[in-house]
Amino acid sequence: MKSNNKKFEDKEGSMIPVFIGGFFVFFLIMAILIFGGIYFRSDEEFLLYESIEKPKPENLQQLNEREEEALTTYKVLDEEKGIYRIPIERAIDLLAEEAKK
Repeated sequence: MKSNNKKFEDKEGSMIPVFIGGFFVFFLIMAILIFGGIYFRSDEEFLLYESIEKPKPENLQQLNEREEEALTTYKVLDEEKGIYRIPIERAIDLLAEEAKK
């Protein structure tokens, strides 16, 4: 005895909507990658400008000059106690020579 009550479909669905959806998702992902890369690249260029190329405030330039002078010049700090400032490169050389002994 055969029953004609079908509880499932006996033919395949169309693959066209699947392909259209797949292409849509593919192009959406590509657009996000391309435009996202452009956005972050411009943001990176802005950060580079802010950190390196932007003119420094006057007080920061003065601070940098004082630091450079302190690291590269000789100076008598306290002659009675025998305290002198020497350039950092010379101090490193003296420490290296002392460590060799």
